[in-house]
Amino acid sequence: LSISFRGKVPELNASKGYGIFAHSPTAAVLSQAYPILAPRHDGAWLVEPIFPWGDAVVAAVADYSARVTLPTGWSLVATGEETQTASGVYLVEGENLRELVLVALRGYQETSVEAGEVLVRGYFLPGHREAGEAALEVTAQALLLYSRLFGPYPFPELDVVEVPLKGAAGVEYPGLILAGETYLERYPADPLFFTMIFAHEVAHQWWYAQVGNDQVAEPWLDEALTTYSSGLYFESVGMFADILSYWQASYQRGRARNPTATVASPLWEFPDGAGYGGIVYSGGALFLHEVRLRMGDTAFLRGLRRYLEEYRWRIATGRDLLSILREESPTPLEDIIQEWLGTGYKQEVSASAPNP
Repeated sequence: LSISFRGKVPELNASKGYGIFAHSPTAAVLSQAYPILAPRHDGAWLVEPIFPWGDAVVAAVADYSARVTLPTGWSLVATGEETQTASGVYLVEGENLRELVLVALRGYQETSVEAGEVLVRGYFLPGHREAGEAALEVTAQALLLYSRLFGPYPFPELDVVEVPLKGAAGVEYPGLILAGETYLERYPADPLFFTMIFAHEVAHQWWYAQVGNDQVAEPWLDEALTTYSSGLYFESVGMFADILSYWQASYQRGRARNPTATVASPLWEFPDGAGYGGIVYSGGALFLHEVRLRMGDTAFLRGLRRYLEEYRWRIATGRDLLSILREESPTPLEDIIQEWLGTGYKQEVSASAPNP
């Protein structure tokens, strides 16, 4: 199948959503800029509506190859690995990518650190060098921690790219993180939130890039796991009480803005995004914290590792995760699940016919 199409990348101020298909004088982000084949689920195409908030892509993993030509003075960063083959010409290749994103940059500085065998590269504006180095330090530490707790990081490199965003602090892609320019400008103000951006987006390399889900109908599945994983990072540096307090306050603010929504609500139950982050992200993390306390650390982490192993490169559902946690838990979880997620995730009990 061959498809020909053209598109015009809008200026950032004229773009919709988070500004992930937009350009500014120094950066152009081409995310969700091409036709993506919808995945099949239960014999039907899985196609969801698109909202200005949350994540719009529900996609199976695929292998990508792209030839990209840029104007003079611009360089390319992309999901997968990019190789410059001529002046302004790049070959991008990647396996098991849930989507492809291309970021063209002008006037940026590049720096890098190593996290075990993984090269972590950063691309930042010249005036944000200190913030960029701090961001890469958190990124590398989180990558090593999650690899130890959950399973290996699957890509040869991880790129962190500063770009101007609207209404978002960071956006995740396979092997690539977009970081909001505003938050690097503010550094070192609000160190908790700054750290949270990178600890959170790195965790999406497990919960989204490896284990996919319907991010429109079940956004809690990857966002709750990712937010709680960032809490494990804070725990590793002695700051779990701080992030727990943040979640609690954020959840209460979200509930005040949208009292009818729950952790398990789909995107369309958050009009204009009201309460979305507080309820789905922070509330989802509080739910998983209660699950962890009930299960104990060993069983809880064993459940997450099993979830990764069984659903890597697939699209999982909330029931898939909960089924594994129930099986791994030494004590029942049903009261916690129904309190936070509602009766829609009630455990299914199969009845057997009596012997004649």
